[in-house]
Amino acid sequence: MINFRLFEKLKDKTFKVIRNFFFEVDCDIRECHAHKYVQPNGLTKYMKAECFMQRGYERQDEYICLDVEEEKLLDFLNKKHLVKIDDNIEKIKEDQRNNTGYYEYQYEYEEEQIIPVIHGTGKDQTVDYIISYYTDYDWTTNINHSDLTGYRRYCDYEYTSYKVEKNYKDKYVLIPLEEQKDVLLNKDEYPYIKENYSVLVHYKREKFDIKEERERINGISLAKKRN
Repeated sequence: MINFRLFEKLKDKTFKVIRNFFFEVDCDIRECHAHKYVQPNGLTKYMKAECFMQRGYERQDEYICLDVEEEKLLDFLNKKHLVKIDDNIEKIKEDQRNNTGYYEYQYEYEEEQIIPVIHGTGKDQTVDYIISYYTDYDWTTNINHSDLTGYRRYCDYEYTSYKVEKNYKDKYVLIPLEEQKDVLLNKDEYPYIKENYSVLVHYKREKFDIKEERERINGISLAKKRN
């Protein structure tokens, strides 16, 4: 016969062991401090935590000591999902190097819709359905798509960085600097970024010559293959 009370005690004890092994890390540092945490993609930040994993970040032994004001600022930064640019220089360089602009080309396609047609009223009411077709539009990076319309739009990445100031209530507030191509240029004045700090911008569409663009793009691709 199963002793359910004993089972519950063992289950709680097992959970604590698993929790301590996988999540909690022993730390003998007495001062107020924050440990370095790193995501698998290399993004780095400091957090006041003693967990092996914290919100997708892995704990490192490296730490910084905090005074009262630094602790408040760090709490604010982590609440707003901000990281310090100076802690992530190489990661940001890599991101900005990989986020290159490109063209998208508009194409058209036929979409099907079912339209109900009601006949009569009351008990004699019947419903028929007819199939109707209409033209819709979308975007592709494939210059050889068969249904291009002759319009294209340029797509590129922009970045936002932040500085932190105190308002008249002595509360921290964020001041953004938007529409940047390189956040490293303004890092001294705007030293923080969001964990997801880039946005893909679609610029206004423009007409273009499909034949000339295909010859240009396909010529570049052919040259790369030869090399």
